[in-house]
Parts: sequence; structure tokens; C-alpha cells
Amino acid sequence: MAETKTREDVIEKIKKLLRQTEGDGTTIEETAAFAARAQALMTAHHVDGAALGDIWEWGTREGETVDSLQAEDGLYSAKQLPFWICRLANCLADLNQCEAFLQVIPNHGRRKGLKIICVAGATINLSAVKYLFDYLHREIVHLARIYCVAYCQKFALQRAPTNWRNDFKLGATDAVVSRMRSAREEIFEHVNPKALARIDSMKRAAELWIQEQVTKSGPPVGNRREASPFGYLTGRRAGAKIQLHASNALEEEGPT
Repeated sequence: MAETKTREDVIEKIKKLLRQTEGDGTTIEETAAFAARAQALMTAHHVDGAALGDIWEWGTREGETVDSLQAEDGLYSAKQLPFWICRLANCLADLNQCEAFLQVIPNHGRRKGLKIICVAGATINLSAVKYLFDYLHREIVHLARIYCVAYCQKFALQRAPTNWRNDFKLGATDAVVSRMRSAREEIFEHVNPKALARIDSMKRAAELWIQEQVTKSGPPVGNRREASPFGYLTGRRAGAKIQLHASNALEEEGPT
């Protein structure tokens, strides 16, 4: 009886968070935080979309609007995109039933040739992608700085080689994504066919939106020069320690 009540409480908390993503006056940052916290609870307590009823159906029915993160709202921009950044963006989009694509600023002004990683999908999924990308990008860069200091001390260097630093970040990215994929597969084992069909429709809607709205689109592809197996393996070990569901992500209060 206690377990049933606990699960019902969790479902109600998830619904409350999802409703808050569409509240009047809610900022983009707040929407992203609410969506990510709802997703964290769904993952931690094995709650599928079917258990959430009509609120989960928003954005998955035929004819629903697909939104996008473009231009200044994009995930990341640079003239040369790091390979690990593209890997992180593509994987997070896929894990959240979205589709990542690339926009390039026309050849004028100081932003000439700037490449922007954009995402298309249902609004609530875009919020989750944005929140997770910002969080994981920050964590991976922070870890890389810590491990680069240790690397330089060990080998008496002023600066860690560029390929070691980039492959460290790629290894950390792959470790995090692998854990997230495993968690999703475990959840999907308990999801009914109707809910799976809704999830697939969200992904297809994002793909169709890009085909119709974006010319010369393609997935973000970054540059990876000389590989560093040692950097990559070190990053994989470090990435295994990144907390995917921070304690504040499970709190009932709104974002601070």
C-alpha cells in the first residue's frame, strides 16, 4: 500500500512539473529545468508516458506543432565545431525524441561562417535537451580542466596536448551517453506499445519538420584530428562519475 501511494505521489509530482513548463511567464531556463526534473523522476521511478495520461500526449498527436531551437537559442555555435560537442548534441537530441541539425551564418559580418547546432522537436523535449546539454557541457569541461592539471603535473608539461583534451571530452561524452541509453532501454522494457508509438511519432515529426522548414540541413559533424586513446579512456572513466540525476533535480521546488 505504501509503495502504491509513493508511486502515485511521484506521478503527481511529474505531472505538476510538466504543467509548469507551460505556465504563463515561465522563462526558457525555468521551462528547461522543470522538464529535466520531470524526466529525471520518470527515469528514476520507471514511469512511462502512459501513466501520465493526457498531459503526456501533448505534442505527440498528428498535427501538433513542432518547435525548434535555432539562431541565438541554439545549443552551441562556433566556426569550427568540436567533434565531442556534435556527438553530445546529436545523442541528447535522439534520446529525447528530437533531431539536431546545423545552420551556417551567411558570409557577412564578424559572424561569417559561424556554425550553429540547432534542434527540432516537441517543446517539452527541446527544454530537456537544452537543460541536459548545458549541464553536461559544463560538467565535462570542468572535469577536463581538473584532469588536464593532473596530466601536466605527471608529464611536466605546461599544457595538455589538444588531441588529449578533445578526446578526454569525447570519452566522457560517450560514457554519459552510454549510461543514458541503458537507462532508457530499461524504461522502454516497461512501456506499453501505445506509449512507444507516441514516442516514435515525436521523433518522426521532428525529422519531417526539418525536411520542410530547413534547406540544406544535416546533422552536426565536428572535426576530429589525431586521436588520443589515452585521453579517450581517461575521459570514459571520468564520465562514469558524472551525476546524471543531481539531488536537486528530484526536489519538488521550482528552479532557483
